[in-house]
Amino acid sequence: MGQSGSSFFDADLLRTDLSVKIALLSYEYPPHTGFGGIGTYTWHHARALAKLGHEVHVIAGATEHADLQSAFSHGVTVWRINGNGPAVRAAHLIGALGLPWTRSRMEIALNARRAVRDLDRRIGFDVIEGPECGADGLFASTVSDAPVIVRLQSPARLIMPYYRVSRADIVACSAIEALGMRRAHHDVSSAFVASEVRRVLGETRPIPVIPNGIDLD
Repeated sequence: MGQSGSSFFDADLLRTDLSVKIALLSYEYPPHTGFGGIGTYTWHHARALAKLGHEVHVIAGATEHADLQSAFSHGVTVWRINGNGPAVRAAHLIGALGLPWTRSRMEIALNARRAVRDLDRRIGFDVIEGPECGADGLFASTVSDAPVIVRLQSPARLIMPYYRVSRADIVACSAIEALGMRRAHHDVSSAFVASEVRRVLGETRPIPVIPNGIDLD
């Protein structure tokens, strides 16, 4: 996982005396798409980084078709997109093949690609983080020069066998996520997911562990 030979972004970027422009990719984000643990994680993570003085942008999904729209909340700029361009419409066809999870990931990835491309030109991100689940960052490194960090949340190969989905959907969905991880500059994880990725997926590369932070206030 991660681009061969590439290095992790400089930890000094996150000093509280230096403001960094951070993009967090997460289709799930309260309140509109506030379902799932990734949305909860991103909500806490974004607010905490903003409190440290960083410029935080969340690129999230929308429940209805919408061009890129923004709102400011708790120090965080939240961008929502649910495009219906030719590439996204083509991704719809994957669902007709009986691959609903794979279709969903491609739609999320294509919308995130457009948002990252357009916003990076205007903002100039210093670092981009997204989950492997959902493949939000699949195309991020192709449209931005910023380091792309993948946070391991719930890889398809770990969770999809517990759902009533086809074997073909599991294989295709896992392949998309794996491509996103390979394109990223680095991956990080919580301790539990890191151990499961090593145990079940046989990953041998070191996975830096960054605990999931919770804003107790």
